[in-house]
Amino acid sequence: MKYIAHVGIGNFHRSHQETYLTELREDWRYIGISILPGDVPIRDSLKDNSWRYDVTSWDENGVSTTVTINTLSDYILANDDITHTLNTLALPDLHIVSLTITENGYNESLTIDDVTLIYSCLLEGAPAKVKSVSTFGLLLSGLALRYYRKMRPYTIMSCDNMLNNGKIVKEKCKLSDNVFQRWIDTECRFPSTVVDRITPQNSHPRDVICESYKSWVIEDSFVDGIRPSWEKVGVIITDDVTSYELRKLCILNGTHSYIGYLGSLKGYHYIHETLWDPEIYKKVQGFMNEIIPRVQEIISQDCWDYGKIILKRFQNEKIFDTVERIMQDSMYKIEQQIIPIYKSNMSITTEWLINTGLILPKPPGA
Repeated sequence: MKYIAHVGIGNFHRSHQETYLTELREDWRYIGISILPGDVPIRDSLKDNSWRYDVTSWDENGVSTTVTINTLSDYILANDDITHTLNTLALPDLHIVSLTITENGYNESLTIDDVTLIYSCLLEGAPAKVKSVSTFGLLLSGLALRYYRKMRPYTIMSCDNMLNNGKIVKEKCKLSDNVFQRWIDTECRFPSTVVDRITPQNSHPRDVICESYKSWVIEDSFVDGIRPSWEKVGVIITDDVTSYELRKLCILNGTHSYIGYLGSLKGYHYIHETLWDPEIYKKVQGFMNEIIPRVQEIISQDCWDYGKIILKRFQNEKIFDTVERIMQDSMYKIEQQIIPIYKSNMSITTEWLINTGLILPKPPGA
């Protein structure tokens, strides 16, 4: 059996990456890792059910399908037992560590405890006793332990909604030790990915609700080429994810954030009811009419059909996706989803972007 450790076993991971691996039916399993103490009830509920849970997906016609997920093999609370967690990351059969820690999770800097832990693994081959560890403190400590034991590194793969998420992860894996850093830079792999499946928050860990649509694009860059055969279940494996990133982040995520913004102004609770408002729907169409041509300028692909599909997905009343969820970390999402397009010398002049205070209209002739 081969393993992928996944940090951030939230609803999205369980509706998305786990379903692909369950469909694939290969000898791969996920080991869940959580940094957050609040995840104890989720871990305990899943453990009581032998790590199995159901995913119920709804299409736009109100038809549902339920699948039982059986690819989660364990769920570790990292800060309950840091040594056990690091020994798990050093398993010879563990080849990939993937992440869904939200866009804001990449803003954390290494703590003193993180640095202490990393260098104890690197120089002594044993984790120091520390109070807590952050996500990247954990990943770097795991790599340091494998380096000390003369093992191959693991691939680190972000599954969060960010432009160039692989490059962002690589930049987070920087240390002052030149020899170890050179090993990370030359031997590790940090593939970029594009993930998509609307998955609202849900109170029960064993019953995840989501839309029927799902997609996944992965850059084909893995340590020693070892990975599941995801392409057998519809995942796009490619050498360059850039066009998929820009299309999804700017047209889908950008529009989603815009709908959330408009819905919050009018006091709507759900995304679908926000779009049922004729005035808002017209504004959203105007936003998409503005941004789609600008994305097409970069990727040379027709995105109009993609935009139509997105609007239908957002109106799925069975999903009960809340405006509050979409507005979480909204300013950081804007920076990741729309500002890259703006910086590509294209004028984005909607009231939403101007009201953020992050963007000002371009002066005439600029």
